[in-house]
Amino acid sequence: VSAGLIIGFDGEKSGAGQAIVETVEAADIVMGMFGLLTSVPNTQLERRLRSEGRLLTQDGGFRQKAGEDDQLTFGLNFVPTRPRAEVLREFRDALRVMYDRKRYFARSRRFLVRHDPTLRYRSTLGALPGQLAALARMSAMVVPRIDLWGEFLLTAAAGLAHGMAGLNLAMIYSASYLHFEKQTKYVSEHLDVQIAETDRVGEDAYHDARRIEENAAA
Repeated sequence: VSAGLIIGFDGEKSGAGQAIVETVEAADIVMGMFGLLTSVPNTQLERRLRSEGRLLTQDGGFRQKAGEDDQLTFGLNFVPTRPRAEVLREFRDALRVMYDRKRYFARSRRFLVRHDPTLRYRSTLGALPGQLAALARMSAMVVPRIDLWGEFLLTAAAGLAHGMAGLNLAMIYSASYLHFEKQTKYVSEHLDVQIAETDRVGEDAYHDARRIEENAAA
């Protein structure tokens, strides 16, 4: 189970990041695709923000193009209705909590315990060689990571309770963690830079240095 989760909407209240974390945990959403609201080119949102003088460029004058939907490091490319640094901190902190190792794997196991993957996925005998090869590759990736051994084995066991279909799902979740772990670190570092600059120069100066004038963007 995955879900798209976004923070940074107009009128949003403080604590939205924590509310998203609580939703993900309560619903056992293993892979929460969490991002910042982004004004995508050629949309009604972009036109409204441009007319309101709230549309921003990234450092160096870079403007997102259609198809470049990066809601993690380029998100919030406009002046939000609540403090920018507050939104960024909530996003960063919530992202770190959601992809904390223990929380992520515990969420995965809770989902595997209550969800029978055989209702949707059938594991045939012909697929067994490929499944075993995938298990071997995943095990090789985990071997150097002593900190993952316990979580990996517990999650594999929770999946195996449903047979090979469950084990396949457990391997998918485990492999996905390795991606999300790197992504969270990368995004957090970029957010730290943005937050530090916003705190140093102030919200108004940060926005004014990047603001797109309506006539220049038309």
